[in-house]
Amino acid sequence: NSAMLGYYFGSKDDLLRALICSVTKSLGNWRLLMLRHLMEEYQQESVPLELLVQAYAAPFLTQDHPLARDINVHYRLLGRLFGEPNDSMSEFAQKQEFEPQQAYVQQFMRSAPHVPPEIIVMRFGMMVGALTVIGRRADMLKGLIPQGASRLTEEDFLSLFARDWAAIFVMS
Repeated sequence: NSAMLGYYFGSKDDLLRALICSVTKSLGNWRLLMLRHLMEEYQQESVPLELLVQAYAAPFLTQDHPLARDINVHYRLLGRLFGEPNDSMSEFAQKQEFEPQQAYVQQFMRSAPHVPPEIIVMRFGMMVGALTVIGRRADMLKGLIPQGASRLTEEDFLSLFARDWAAIFVMS
């Protein structure tokens, strides 16, 4: 009912802002919690890149993840933001995701100190883009596997993604 939505949220943009806040907050909080756990576990050592990638990517590549509903809403919001470009809304969404992404980028820099920061930032953006494209659609890729080839489990897929992106982060 559009009258009820108008009463509670005001405009369509206000409704989108509320959705973006809700989804990015739950996803961001989960990611920051996973990062804190890794940092506590490795204390003075650098966190292995593969574990950083896995922690960041897990909500997008795991079907039964506790944030599955929020991830589905996240994808719909991204589609909306890309489908109906609105610079102020896109800027708002980016600001909402900044803290967790900044925390991960900082940890990637600590874990790969020999890689220039601008390269880490660029590769992190590429990884986020890859997650945005594949994410819940990882099953589509499984359909491309030839008959007779071994099938990848969800766990295999997440491990391969983490291993390969960890290698990409340190490429020279």
